[in-house]
Amino acid sequence: MPGHLPRFRRRLTTGLLALTTAVGMGGLTACDSASSTEPDGISIVASTNVYGSIAQAIAGEHATIHSIIKDPSADPHSYEASPTDIATLKDADIAIVNGGGYDEFAVKALADQDQKKIINAYSFLEGDIKVDGEPDRDNELIENEADHVEQHADEHSHGDEHAGHHHHHVPGAPNEHVFYDVDVAKDVASDLTQKLSELDPANQTTYQDNEEHFAQRIGEVKAVLEKIEKQRNHARFLQTEPLATHLVDLADMLDVTPHGFAEAIEEGADVSSLQVAEMRDAITGKKADVFLFNTQNANSTTQEMRKLAEKSGVPVVDLTETLPEKKDYTTWMLDNAEALATALDVK
Repeated sequence: MPGHLPRFRRRLTTGLLALTTAVGMGGLTACDSASSTEPDGISIVASTNVYGSIAQAIAGEHATIHSIIKDPSADPHSYEASPTDIATLKDADIAIVNGGGYDEFAVKALADQDQKKIINAYSFLEGDIKVDGEPDRDNELIENEADHVEQHADEHSHGDEHAGHHHHHVPGAPNEHVFYDVDVAKDVASDLTQKLSELDPANQTTYQDNEEHFAQRIGEVKAVLEKIEKQRNHARFLQTEPLATHLVDLADMLDVTPHGFAEAIEEGADVSSLQVAEMRDAITGKKADVFLFNTQNANSTTQEMRKLAEKSGVPVVDLTETLPEKKDYTTWMLDNAEALATALDVK
């Protein structure tokens, strides 16, 4: 059934933002190579290049940043970490993970590490539904997630098209694709600024300047989403997977995807004939204003729906789970927001 997306409350980010000239953010290529000029410099390891890019924006040249997953065609859900990946995560001075069942390989690798060095993006989501029943979820959630992964590692193993694509998130918990929540990204940047400042107080002002610039760029993304909300309030969307839920929530859009369709695609389960029929009806009947398509978890069913949307005149917006080549995080999110605005004919 169509429903209004929940609007989650976020934590208020604290910390001094220096009122000096902002330092520009590095591109994607800098997220995957050693950028520190000191042999014993700070090392930051991110589960995906999305968080690697955020790290690059804040740390600049004062840290070596490595992203485990950086292939724009890769599917993070099914990624199997190598021994080198695991060792790299464990050896990091600061590790950044998504959490929430998304990047299980990283959560499991870091379960026995000092949690103070880990930034768990999912822990910045706050709402009425809590994974652990507490009002505040910090980085200790990582160990709980690792236990959850072990308990459910063999679930949803059927489906040849989706082999290996499973989330194992807690039922009823907020959507785990929190990198599409730009407020969460700001919180990750703020937490990283604090950790870097503690490790390297000599460059604290630089980190704070970079955080301020990052926040300004996030403001540009939110400005586009606000225009969508004002000009196309409660615009309707269909989606092949609940990937950009947090982004469209900021634009106050309505999800009219047939119940269970996107969730089945996400979990690697079979989509029922009824769900497919309802999706086809929603598209051909133009019951949605835009069709959101996850290019990194496409199969024959979602491809068929995409072609039908194009044929029926429903605008399609392509989305990815990792950074496109040669783009940083805020540019990527701004591109997504502007593509959404264009599809909805927002001026």
